[in-house]
Amino acid sequence: PRESTAVASLETGPANWVSREQPAGETELLVQIRHRHRPVPARVEPLPDGRCRVSFREPVDAAAPGQAAVFYDGDWLAGGGVIASTQQAAPSS
Repeated sequence: PRESTAVASLETGPANWVSREQPAGETELLVQIRHRHRPVPARVEPLPDGRCRVSFREPVDAAAPGQAAVFYDGDWLAGGGVIASTQQAAPSS
């Protein structure tokens, strides 16, 4: 079923920050996981080793390890990283 592909959060490998410095803590950014998908609101938390934890406001469909997660600050490309792992959303009842 489609809901079995819903992802609530993910972790990237080492992130690359492009138009801004790595945030000191959690920050709200837009995150795009697919070329044709619209960026969606998420909390991005830099981790000590350069990776990032991304928690989506609403689950996203079919994010998978190996795909890119691209971070936007409004219309500005902020950075991104390759998805290393995902956490599925809890099934709705």
